[in-house]
Amino acid sequence: MDDPEQSQLFLERLADNKPVVKELPKLDLETIAANYAGPVRILRLECIANTSPILSREAFRLAILQAREGMNVPLYLQLVGQFAKLDPTHELATVDTAWVEERRKKIKSEGDTLEAELKAYKNNLIKESIRMANEDLGNFYLSTGSLTEAYQSFHRMREFCTTSKHIAEMAMKMIYVAILQRNWSAVNTHRAKILGLPLKDDERAKYEPVLQACLGLSKMARGEYHLASEAFRQVGQAYTVAEPLGGITFQTHVLTPNDVAIYGTLCALWRFSRDSLRRSMLENPKFRPLLELEPQLRRAMTQITMCKYSAGLAIIDSYMPDFMLDMYLQPHAKDIYDGMRQACITEWTAAFSVVTLDELASVFPPRDRTLVEEIEAMIEDDALNLMRIDLVDRTLVWGHGGHNSTMGSARRCRHISLQRSIGEAKKAEHELRLRLLRLNMQAADLVLKGSPNPIRKQN
Repeated sequence: MDDPEQSQLFLERLADNKPVVKELPKLDLETIAANYAGPVRILRLECIANTSPILSREAFRLAILQAREGMNVPLYLQLVGQFAKLDPTHELATVDTAWVEERRKKIKSEGDTLEAELKAYKNNLIKESIRMANEDLGNFYLSTGSLTEAYQSFHRMREFCTTSKHIAEMAMKMIYVAILQRNWSAVNTHRAKILGLPLKDDERAKYEPVLQACLGLSKMARGEYHLASEAFRQVGQAYTVAEPLGGITFQTHVLTPNDVAIYGTLCALWRFSRDSLRRSMLENPKFRPLLELEPQLRRAMTQITMCKYSAGLAIIDSYMPDFMLDMYLQPHAKDIYDGMRQACITEWTAAFSVVTLDELASVFPPRDRTLVEEIEAMIEDDALNLMRIDLVDRTLVWGHGGHNSTMGSARRCRHISLQRSIGEAKKAEHELRLRLLRLNMQAADLVLKGSPNPIRKQN
């Protein structure tokens, strides 16, 4: 089919009100495939393929080829079924039954072998061998996409762990599986277990950045953006060089350092305060190295802290197609952007006692709804609870009376101070222009010289 948007795949998504990104994103599929490993590489490609009509064919092609290199038969069949709805004539849109049968036989053979080894070790009562056998069985189930069985196998390792390091590695494996399952409660539970272990300082330092990244991801997934931001900004540069934990390289199998920078920045921008952004993000020596990995977000945050709200929002808006193609960010990107925009409007209007709707629209152009509807929603959500809309004069004014009068007086005082500052600045500018005019007249020999004093001349 020439137009992917008219394919069965995207027509069904539109009918189900699922996101479809029609704009051309800035991301590169080859980079995505190179930066990630394991199931998350295929899952991210699948998310892109199901959301972007422009990149859909190539994303499905890469995802299916990656799936054929593994043993996750259900995921392969799912990808082929989705691709068939997009382009049924493509060679990869047809199930390779020979490959499926060969993989199923291999899975059954390896599974039976691992189960037999585990049974033999249990009969011999060798704790370390039983622990390792359960680990091998969990890794096997993980490779086949049987996440519930993998989680249970890793959980059975606990009884046979003899050191704190063994328990920590087991917990990291369970955190990894829980993330793939989107079981965020389990992620937080096992994180707390690791933090409670009597590990040496150098060992604990290896776990902390990864655990903070996992905590931030779980908080963002639950919509707790402030808590997510606090967790992400504690990750630090050590995350970029963290060694594998529990046999899992979290920088490629879960979140890259760039992901941490993106998620942390966007969560911080949700209903922000400028002082907090500057102090906790831009001037944070721990998070700043990660933020440098995404210079466009650093520029956007800098613009916002300098009160250049429209410029900052424009940068974020230009990357929204990329954010909507992120498997973890997609459900939250719009809410985060709306919260960011509300905070910008709140900060911008704070300097005025009265502002026209036309002036407000020139700084914050309406997006999915009219500006009046957006302001009404903000007033209802207490984001602008001290303001009211005058539809006759098309203005936004601060309310009066009760608690509002106190806040209104404070804002009027701020407005008066601002006007005084502007007046002093204009006065200084006028004086400087007069001095400049005098200098220019002297240079052009246009200054009139007075006649000599007649009294002195007579003397």
